[in-house]
Amino acid sequence: MSKKVLIIGGGIAGLSAGYFLKKSGYEPEIFEHHAIAGGLVTAWKRKGYTFEGCIHWLVGSSPDDPGFRKLWEELGCFPGIEIVDHEIFTRIEGNNGEYLNVYSDADRFQKELLRVSPEDKKYIIPFINGVKKLSKWQMRLNPPASLMSGKEKMKLMAGIVPFMGEFRKWSKLSVSKYASNFKSDFLGKAFKSILGMGESMIFMLMTLAWLHRKNAGYPIGGSLKMIGSIEDKYRRRGGKIRFNSTVKKIIVENDTAVGIILENGEEIRGDIVISAADGHSTLFEMLPKKYLTDEFRDYYSGGLEPFPAIIQVSLGIGSPCSGMPGAVQIYLNEPLRVDPKTTANELGFRFFHFDPTMAPKGKTAANALMPADFDYWYDLRQNNAEKYRQEKERIAEAVIEILDNRFPGISEKIEVRDIATPATYYRYTLNWNGSMEGWLPNTRFMMEEMKKELPGLKNFHMIGQWVAPGGGLPPSASAGLTVTQKILASDGKDFRIL
Repeated sequence: MSKKVLIIGGGIAGLSAGYFLKKSGYEPEIFEHHAIAGGLVTAWKRKGYTFEGCIHWLVGSSPDDPGFRKLWEELGCFPGIEIVDHEIFTRIEGNNGEYLNVYSDADRFQKELLRVSPEDKKYIIPFINGVKKLSKWQMRLNPPASLMSGKEKMKLMAGIVPFMGEFRKWSKLSVSKYASNFKSDFLGKAFKSILGMGESMIFMLMTLAWLHRKNAGYPIGGSLKMIGSIEDKYRRRGGKIRFNSTVKKIIVENDTAVGIILENGEEIRGDIVISAADGHSTLFEMLPKKYLTDEFRDYYSGGLEPFPAIIQVSLGIGSPCSGMPGAVQIYLNEPLRVDPKTTANELGFRFFHFDPTMAPKGKTAANALMPADFDYWYDLRQNNAEKYRQEKERIAEAVIEILDNRFPGISEKIEVRDIATPATYYRYTLNWNGSMEGWLPNTRFMMEEMKKELPGLKNFHMIGQWVAPGGGLPPSASAGLTVTQKILASDGKDFRIL
């Protein structure tokens, strides 16, 4: 009889694990808190519009990619999903008419940077050279290091060695530190807005390198299309998934994970338990405290920095918006008060006029994101529903006013508005502190893998964004493959399944 594997969380990591385990002869069952699959890889529909809540770009979108593209194809995403490679990744606009177009092509971006600040050539040229050098790195899917042969490890290192100089150089620098070198005040400020979150220079360079290679395009249909394709292939294999099934406890007997207990008290037994769910809930609530290591305790008490909680204001616009950039970052003349602890000095908008699935014909879905304080918004929703509604409306009105100042008359064409707060993200995903993802990129984990098993606890694994700093879809999807390989190897089976 094949082993039963209980998977907590039906996001992209959980679905991937379910698919590869089912393909390998196991009996996986996914337990998802929400009513739909996807977790944070999600979007929602309002009056004919679809408001994207996750995907901005997808690493592995190029048919020439030797690594993640193969993974996406195996999971069922290609063919069938059209990719758009943006000419301009984002446009950054200053307070005094300055602007910077962040071109996906590195050579064009270099010319643009030099247009903005020719006096900063000394720092612009090495930066772009770094992007172009890293764009040649061929990332491949490899088995876990513990399962690789000596020959495979040597081959892996041989592929990395030519780029080690770039990794060493840029990993020592933060975005703010490098930006401080620029003589142009606007370029120094704009440089920090290119990705908008996190201080990892190597993460910025890698993102721009993927864009330069046309390997980080946008999949038409966004999150719902991606997740729908993966869920469909998993189900066609015979995989099971239960929605509205919140896991409260992991059953441990004799230092072995043997099952789960749902919120309604139902107990389900299995041979292996995988948590693809929120890391904090898994470690601090689902499992006995004896398995919580000092290392993980340190991560959640300030040792690592999570992606921030956010507010997303989504707008349905009764116009094609064809002349607008796909993404624009606007510096504000007056700070926007988001909540008592948070103000925004810039605001990013995305216009999905390039994706016809997001709005009725001739209309456009758009959104704006801003960081926010989780405790404030969560407590407000729990304790003062009317003020919570009023505060959401205040934010929406402020965002629309900013948008109308930049694109006069657009406010009159807004047909739908929707406001998701950190409390919304927590309600649907249980993500710790309403974080929009997991841990921000950390240079320590560029070459080192975060532990995904706990000492002294057998038949238990963790996967997903809370054990993969930097987050994102590819690491979460590949985690499903990796955990399957580990389980196959522990059972003495061939783990080379992709």
